[in-house]
Amino acid sequence: MKKINTLFVILFAAMAVCGCGNSSQEAQVKKPDSVQQKEQKNKTSDLFEVKDGVLIRYKGSYQTERKIILPESVKVIGKKAFSLSEKEKCMIYKLKTSTLEIPSDVKINEYAFSGAGPLKVTLAEGRKMVEKSAFRGMGKYGSDSEVILANSIEVIDEYAFYKGECVKVKLGSGLQQVKKYGLNGVIVRSLPDNLKQLDEESLGDSYKYVHNMPEHLERLGTHCIRINKEGRIQISASVKYIAKNAVVWENSRNGDEMGFDVAEANPNYKSDENGWLYSKDGKIMYFAYLIGDEFVIPD
Repeated sequence: MKKINTLFVILFAAMAVCGCGNSSQEAQVKKPDSVQQKEQKNKTSDLFEVKDGVLIRYKGSYQTERKIILPESVKVIGKKAFSLSEKEKCMIYKLKTSTLEIPSDVKINEYAFSGAGPLKVTLAEGRKMVEKSAFRGMGKYGSDSEVILANSIEVIDEYAFYKGECVKVKLGSGLQQVKKYGLNGVIVRSLPDNLKQLDEESLGDSYKYVHNMPEHLERLGTHCIRINKEGRIQISASVKYIAKNAVVWENSRNGDEMGFDVAEANPNYKSDENGWLYSKDGKIMYFAYLIGDEFVIPD
């Protein structure tokens, strides 16, 4: 009986040792998320040139896909901080897309992303505005990028994304105003219903990608929309002001497919079957377009 008990103890001890060995190996292979994040942070912090809280230059390569984590010391992103190197400009189609999240308390200077490589940038919740010319010139060397706006952002400042060629912008639900040339030149698929004001040249020909007009839109500035094909603009009941030449139809040859369709409930404007735009009382004509020899103003 003693021999059997002794054998059982030996087997149990051996199993315990094996079990401990496996746990140790697993611990070495799988590190806690906090440790992995710390190592990643230390690794990426070596990729930045920072002076007095301003990010001067991102020193990482776009030839490798990576998650870019801004050092905590960065409070401002400086001009052309993410610009491509001369070597990378010559191999643009071989570059990989990196991801970057910008905290709400980090300021973005003018032209911060001018000439940047392929990036997917997320602006974190809490930010209220996209700063003037912040992403101006992004993608100008042909690299595809995307910028995702937080729902907390209410205003896109002047020239924020101007001439952001090859750049897709996903707008947040809280956006209320796009200032002069704010989104002109980028790809925007839809406009949030809370958007109230489109200033001068705010969308420009970027509107060609849009499939809707905001439900609560109130003001349309001069040349805020450019259309490269026929199609009438839907004006909801909330619209209070439409500037002269607010909409430009380019390359259109059919007057019947141009103009405005105004909601009957709009208290400021109305339209007719031709798409012509009038004041609500019909005494002022704001827009009329006709191809042909006859032009008759309705009574």
